[in-house]
This record gives sequence, structure tokens and C-alpha cells, in this order.
Amino acid sequence: MLSRCQRFDLRRVEQPVLTQHFQRIVGLEGASADADALQLIARAAEGSVRDGLSILDQAIAMGEGHVTAAKVRDMLGLADRARIFDLAESIFRGDVAGALKQLASLHRDGAEAPEVVSDLAEAVHAISRVKAVGEEPAGEGLTAEEKARLKDLAGRLSMPYLSRAWQMLMKGFEETARAPNPRVAAEMVLIRLAYTSDLPTPDELIRMIGGGAAPARRPALPQGDGGGADQRGPLNSRATAPVAEIADGEELADEFGFDDGEPIGDDEDEGEGRVAAPLANPRSFSEVVALTSAKRDVKLTIHLEDHVSLVKFDATAGSIDLFLYPEAPPELPNELREKLNAWTGRRWVVVLSKEAGALPIGVVRRQREAAELESLKAHPAVRAVLEAFPDAKIADVRRIAGRDTDTDSESEAV
Repeated sequence: MLSRCQRFDLRRVEQPVLTQHFQRIVGLEGASADADALQLIARAAEGSVRDGLSILDQAIAMGEGHVTAAKVRDMLGLADRARIFDLAESIFRGDVAGALKQLASLHRDGAEAPEVVSDLAEAVHAISRVKAVGEEPAGEGLTAEEKARLKDLAGRLSMPYLSRAWQMLMKGFEETARAPNPRVAAEMVLIRLAYTSDLPTPDELIRMIGGGAAPARRPALPQGDGGGADQRGPLNSRATAPVAEIADGEELADEFGFDDGEPIGDDEDEGEGRVAAPLANPRSFSEVVALTSAKRDVKLTIHLEDHVSLVKFDATAGSIDLFLYPEAPPELPNELREKLNAWTGRRWVVVLSKEAGALPIGVVRRQREAAELESLKAHPAVRAVLEAFPDAKIADVRRIAGRDTDTDSESEAV
């Protein structure tokens, strides 16, 4: 009898509010707790008062009345955020050996490999927010020392590099979570990130292809004392090799849909007008996934892309019918409903179907990208590049929207 039921939609509690609440609980219990420890518990609770109180109760018991950040990290398998920033700086400098040593140290101290990758993604997100909107709006739940480090890194890193690092960490988290040996997968993620620290941005690639002088490459962050030697072998020589004789730059840019009307990777005025507004009213399931990605909800985005099948989507009614694959958590429908309600300001209904519908959008995307990749390899200009540089590979194919071509869309090779 639904007509006789009352329904209450409970919203997640903000992290600072949770931290203050836990501080009061600690006092009532006659215990004590470090401020950093309570912030870690509030982060782990993800807005749930009940989950946070359960963690706090365990932490008080384990700490024999005094809750410390170290105890909470050991209990939850979390990495020290300061050490995560140290690891991030090593990656940004292109220091592969240092990054791997720091990962090994975190792993020995109990941090799980997928959590380290997830924490790195959070660090990159925090740096990007500080760069885009300033320290105060982005500093919620951070200590004064963490705010200072974020401000310093935001001032030295470009937004294009941070965006590329974020995308690689999102993909790396998925790989690490699925890998039979998560630590090995995490090491490969760090190696890839460190090797991209001095790769040219797309606009620099276009100038290089067009015959312009190749810019002197440098890591995203300069090497520290004693770290100036290139530890990565021939990467720099490959990144700066002149390829003007292979194809005319303007012709190749037109062919693959590069738009040189707005430079990509320009260090001036970064963060102003470059990030599209979040999709406040998704009209398709793809836009729902785009919204979760814009909200930086990595786990939910991965599940929606690869672990669910869309059976029916009704934007007008705010209804989504999904089939869950075994990899998807059973609480996913409720989580998606609650977050969509909060993000869009309207009521959504997410129901489960017993039979699968469409293929997961991640599977469809990878199939399309594989087909586009094979098509691009057959292009004379690309074939010439691959023949001139035998070690080169096409790592990614991205669609370029809004260009008039013989087909519905074009692609660019990276």
C-alpha cells in the first residue's frame, strides 16, 4: 500500500559537518581524537552518518580511547595524504624510480594499490580545482599544510597536463581494480604517468608536424637536486623528433579534425571558460554517465560504463531501467538515484530488470574505437609516421565534435 507510506529522501552529509558531529560523539564517549583522524573517517563515510559512526566506534576501540590518523589509515587501508602528494610530485617530475619506491613503501604500510591510484586521482582533482576556482572554494576538508601544497602544485602545473593525468588515473583505477596483481598494475599506471610528464601537448604536435621548431621538452615539474639526469632513456628524442617530411601539418590537422582556432594547452587563462557546465538535466543515459564523470565520481562512472546494461531510459519521467552484471554492486541503483536527485534537483527512479538490454556503453565505445583505430592506421599519412618511427603507437582515438565532414564525425589520433 504505497499510498499509505511516507517516503524520506535522505541526503549525504557534508564532510565538515560529519567531522564536527564525530568530535561531539568522541567527547560524549569520554575518548579523544586527532582532527586529521576524524577527517579521514568523514571521508571514508562518504556522507553516511551511520557508516561513519561504525568506523569511529572501531577506531576508538582499536586506539584504546584515543583515535589517531595513523590508526585510522591502518584500519581502513588508506594511504597518508602527505605521502600521496610526495608520490604525485615524483610522477610530475618524471622520477619513475622514486615513484615506484614510494608506492612500495605505501604498500608495505598497508595501503591497497587501487586505493593509492584513487587517492592520486583525488589529488589531481584537488590541484585542478585550486587552479580553476582558487584555494578557498576547493579547500573543504583540507589541512593548512595540504592547502599550501595544493596551491604550490596548482601554480606550477598546466591544466592540460592535469586533465591528461586525471583521464589516465581513471583508466588506471579500472585496470588496477581488475588486475590479478593490483600492485603490478598500479606500478604500470605510475610508469605511464611519469613518462607522459614531458610529452608535447596537441598544439605543439601540430606545430611539429607542420615543420615548426620542436619545443624543448621538460617534465611537468622540474627535477630536484640531483634529479636532472633523464632516467627514461630515449623518450625525449622520440617526443621531439622532427616529422615535417612525413606530412604537411595543416593538411594533417584538417584530415584528423584538429582545431587550431583555439590553442590546446595554452598556459594563459587556464581554467576560465574551458570546463563545460555539468549536465543538470540529462536527456539520455550517456549524459547520465557524463554527469557522474563531471562530478568526479570515479567508481560510479566505471560501473555505469562497463557493469550495467540499459533496458529503458525515460528522461521526461526521470526513470531508468537497468540490468546489473555481477561486477556491479547491488546498492548501485539506490546510489545512482540519490546522486541524480541531488545533482539535478529533480526526482529520479532507478529500477532493476531481470533481462539485459543494450550492450554496456563502455563496450560499445571500445568496439567503435578499435574500428576507428584500424581505419586510421590505413591512412597514408599515419602509415608514413608509423614506418618512420617503428616504436610509435596510436594510443587513443578521440572524436572531434562540430566539424563538417563526409561522415557524421571525425577522429584524431594520439
